[in-house]
Formats: sequence, structure tokens, C-alpha cells
Amino acid sequence: MWFFKRIGLFVLTNIAVIFLFSIIIYLIKVIFGIDIIAMSWTSYTGLLIYAAIFGFTGSFFSLFISKWSAKKAYKIQLISPEKLGTISRKEEIVYNVVLDIANKHGIKTPEIWIYQSQSPNAFATGASKNSSLVAVSTWLLESMGEKEIEWVVAHEMAHVLNGDMVTMALLQWIMNTFVIFFARIIAEIVNSRTDGKLWGLGYMAVYIWLQVVLWMMASIIVMWFSRHREYRADELIRNYWYTQVYLFETKKDLPSFLLISHALQKNILQT
Repeated sequence: MWFFKRIGLFVLTNIAVIFLFSIIIYLIKVIFGIDIIAMSWTSYTGLLIYAAIFGFTGSFFSLFISKWSAKKAYKIQLISPEKLGTISRKEEIVYNVVLDIANKHGIKTPEIWIYQSQSPNAFATGASKNSSLVAVSTWLLESMGEKEIEWVVAHEMAHVLNGDMVTMALLQWIMNTFVIFFARIIAEIVNSRTDGKLWGLGYMAVYIWLQVVLWMMASIIVMWFSRHREYRADELIRNYWYTQVYLFETKKDLPSFLLISHALQKNILQT
């Protein structure tokens, strides 16, 4: 059931992106008299503009609905100040760490959620530092000690403080733009080599296949940057806890928690 729910959200998101893109293209034509779609077939500049608009729409629409999507994808429970007397000790730790770091850095406290899962996951999402969400799985709370939970939650808050969600959206925009741009160019080259026989379904099949291949290549860059930001998040929180003397009794305790954090990163849903 969970799998089909995720697929449904994915399909609906893509339909919404196409609809929003169509509105943007229409408004540009009505207001400025520029037909972006026609330009995309007549010049590389037009194609690049078309790809950039489509890439931007997909990346930032997904970013702005990320909190809504997370809430719809999982069975989650909000931790609010009113519930502090009725939740478990570990759930209180999640709340207190998020609140403490948010207050110290002058940002709005993210929404704090616990969701049911059999995997040790945690993630942060949202359109900005002041409109974010931090979620922790029930399995993580059940299987980890209090200090480990503090570290994991602090790590997710580092993503919020670093603005990693927006940074990833920007990177996805760039990747989407160049995937669409070069897929169309290569498809045109292949079509010209076959004397125009690829028009129609054959052309679309080649175009979509090229998008898949190029996106797989672009994903290498995305994954490299994602790993880099994980280490940056660890570094920020490590320095923070060094000065606060809040999480660890001694600095020698830190490496074991770093290993736990990096192990968790393999299962992180969206950070």
C-alpha cells in the first residue's frame, strides 16, 4: 500500500509540473509575445530557455511541496509543545534538540514529526530554513540510545541550517536543464543521420531513452554533491557540540557517533 501511495504521489507531482509548465509557457507567450516551444525547435538558445524553464519548474515545485509530500507519503505524528507531557523520553529528545538548535541559530523551529517505518531513517525537508520539517522513524527511536538520537537529529538540523534543500533544488535544476538540452540535440543528430525517419513515436522513444541515460550520468554529480553535504553537516554539528559540550562527555566519544551518522546516510530518504 505504501509503495502504491508513493507511486501515486510521484505521478501526481509530474502531472502538476507539466500543468504548471504549460501555464508559464502560455503566460510568456501572452505577455511577452514569445513562443518558447516554437523557439525550442528553431534555435539552440530557444531550446536552452525551454529546458531551463522546464527544469526550474520541476525542481522548485518539488521543493515547495516537499513538506506536503512527506506528510502524505507516510503515516506520521506531529510532536508539538502541547504533547510534551504525553510522549516518550526519546521523542522529547528529538523535540528538544530541534528546538535548541533552532533557537541558538535564530530560525523558526521546524515541524517535528515521527513516522512509522521499519528502517532507521531520518530526514529534513522544506522550502527554506524557516519553513522546514524534521522527521525521525519509529524504528530509529526504538533501536538507538539517547545520545545517538541526539546526533542524528542534530545532523538533520545541520542540513536545515546549511540550506541544503534549496542547494539540492538548484543543482537538480541545472542537471534537468542540461539533460533536456543535450537529449534533444543528440536526438536531432540521430534523426538527421536517419534521414528524418525517427519522427513520431520513434523520435520520442529515442529522446526519452537519451534523457534516462543522461540523467543517470548526471546523477553521479548529484550523488557526489549529496555525499559532500553530508560531511559538511557532520562537520557543522561536530563543531557545534564541541563548543556547547552538550552531546558528548569527551571528544573521544565523537568518532563512534560519526560512524553511526554515516551508516544512517545510506538510508536517508531526503535530507
